[in-house]
Amino acid sequence: MMPKLTVRRLLVVFAIGAVPLWFGGRTIMAKRAMNLCEANYHTRRESEERKNIAVFEQAKAAGKADSIDPWTMRIVNVAYRRVAYHARLAEQYRVAASYPWKYVSQTVPSEPGESEIWPRGDDHQLVEFKLSAEDLTSLSLSSNSLSGSKKQKKQNSII
Repeated sequence: MMPKLTVRRLLVVFAIGAVPLWFGGRTIMAKRAMNLCEANYHTRRESEERKNIAVFEQAKAAGKADSIDPWTMRIVNVAYRRVAYHARLAEQYRVAASYPWKYVSQTVPSEPGESEIWPRGDDHQLVEFKLSAEDLTSLSLSSNSLSGSKKQKKQNSII
């Protein structure tokens, strides 16, 4: 025989069932917010790379691209690949934010072109930068003259 279903028992069952939903809902909302932040980041990075490409294209249209060095060409080629990379990740995170209860793989491949822009290995050793005593004194003299001119400008602005 089944127990009698009263309003009190119905409210207790509802309260017990609502506790996991409450905590699960908060987790889902936090996951959604994180995915939206990631989507915004990748959208912004895609826009930055598109601006870099646009600057190069403007120089190319103006006829100044002939004098561009190979290093710049390497950066532009990497920028083209990064636009596709960031667009794909932005879309992936937007979908994940739309359906936060679904599992979306969070493995993110490394950004393309890092090895081309920042090469590693013995043939690309960092060059040590050393200043002589004369360089240090000239730098300190020029910084003192700059700070002196700032003081003069400040005094002149007060007067």
